[in-house]
Amino acid sequence: MKKACAQRETLPIAGFALKENKFDGIYLGRHKGKDLVYAGKVDHGFDTTSAKDLQARLKPLIRKTQPYAKKIAHRGVWVEPSLLAEIEYRAKSAEGKVRHPFFKGIPGGFVMDICDGAAWTEPDIDDLKAAIERPRT
Repeated sequence: MKKACAQRETLPIAGFALKENKFDGIYLGRHKGKDLVYAGKVDHGFDTTSAKDLQARLKPLIRKTQPYAKKIAHRGVWVEPSLLAEIEYRAKSAEGKVRHPFFKGIPGGFVMDICDGAAWTEPDIDDLKAAIERPRT
């Protein structure tokens, strides 16, 4: 009997997809140096509640352009890549894209430090409020 090995990784959310105005998954990024590169789309693991909750969290982070260093062909609603998602997947492609990804949730209590793109910090409520109220470019 063959058994697939699952891997887990926490990656920044770069955007979300809509299909006929309904939630259709999230786009992920991976940091390479100071650049954010496309790491795949996750469209499994969401139920109605988790999809609505995720959209509510992402709405204040919406931006006009893709956050990736190199544009991708996918259409989406792009966000500041500061919210992290826990993803389970079976393998990674040579380009670093996750294969057969499954959304496992948002790690509680952690956000990505946008300044260096790699550090984990405890969120400060005043910083979060300021980030939400800050105008997006």
